Amino acid sequence: MFGESRIERNRKSMRLSPRIKELQPSPTLSLRQRVQELTGKGHTILDMSLGEPDLPMPRVLREAAKQAIDEGWTRYTPVAGIHALREKLAEHLNQRKGTHYKASDIIVSGGAKQCLAQAIYSLIAPTDEVLLLAPYWPSYVTQIQLAGGRAVSVPTRAQDGYQPDLDKIQKAITPRTRMLILNSPNNPTGAVYSRATLEAIAEIALERDLWLLSDEIYERLTYLDTPPFSPAEISPEVCARTILVNGFSKSCAMAGWRLGYMAAPKPLIEACETLQGAWTSNTNSIAQRTALAALDLGQGFFDDLRGVFAQRAHCIQAGLSAIPNLTVPAPQGAFYVLPDFKAYFGRRTPQGSYITSSHQMAEYLLMEAKVATVPGEPFEAPTCLRLAYATDTQIIEQAVEQIKHALAKLDE
Repeated sequence: MFGESRIERNRKSMRLSPRIKELQPSPTLSLRQRVQELTGKGHTILDMSLGEPDLPMPRVLREAAKQAIDEGWTRYTPVAGIHALREKLAEHLNQRKGTHYKASDIIVSGGAKQCLAQAIYSLIAPTDEVLLLAPYWPSYVTQIQLAGGRAVSVPTRAQDGYQPDLDKIQKAITPRTRMLILNSPNNPTGAVYSRATLEAIAEIALERDLWLLSDEIYERLTYLDTPPFSPAEISPEVCARTILVNGFSKSCAMAGWRLGYMAAPKPLIEACETLQGAWTSNTNSIAQRTALAALDLGQGFFDDLRGVFAQRAHCIQAGLSAIPNLTVPAPQGAFYVLPDFKAYFGRRTPQGSYITSSHQMAEYLLMEAKVATVPGEPFEAPTCLRLAYATDTQIIEQAVEQIKHALAKLDE
């Protein structure tokens, strides 16, 4: 008994760092746990919450991983990644984007998320400000907070296709502004920023001495006639101000392998290498060998991938748009759609409660429609829900139908 009470006292008196207490858990991962709990109790949940492709990892990549294991490729590697992979990534980017990267301008990390965190931590000092185009991925805010910086939201509008407003960006810049984060194709909106918009933003960055942190993890998933565009392509001067982040999770169905990369000026790469050496050391050796094979996947593979997700994007857009009073901007890339449920706020559920927030709407649809969505508040889209269409069209159609029936049960 003495031991148990002592353990309990220790638990209650545990003093955590203030910076940890201020952080909010990932909304998608928290919801994922909720879905698993309901599934464990026998509920059949259509999960439209997690941004992970349902497609299998290509066989050629699985074979490359097996070969690496058979060859005993299980030792530590250089912190920044094996030279062959860094060199091939530089060549890959140069061929596709007309850049002039060298292997020394590349670092390989445990997912694109780690690359983003290390770039922010290396550049952002306490009181520095980072501009975010809202709606945005909530993890950016968390990473900025951990670095001691301040996230500054710059709103975009659904009626403008969530394209950045240049005047609002200019007005948000202060003497403390250090960085602007770009995410195109965008999570959660599905928006793809035009070349003209990115060129205008690059001009602002040069004039106001800003870094551009370009999160391009969804660049292979665009449904427009024009190819995706990176600020690193604009000019050597802009490239020297750009931190390009990408990875293999979304385009190669390698989410669980945790492999991302960053291309940036060499001094920043060296700073991130020092930081990574302190935090995690090198990333998974087998994953790095697998990535070498992934860089050899032909354009046909990615064309087929885009075709699959373009069909799913059309399916969910058409289905949700047919629901009365639901505003659904058309996704142009990634695999997310961000419908606005504002017209249904203030309505009463069959259980007698009222919907007044996206959290309540998400909970209602989870229990009534058996469909998992992500509330919009963490994305700074408080009347919206994010739905990920990284799943089969039959599941998408069924989820939309169940959402439609659940919304019809709400009393005005």
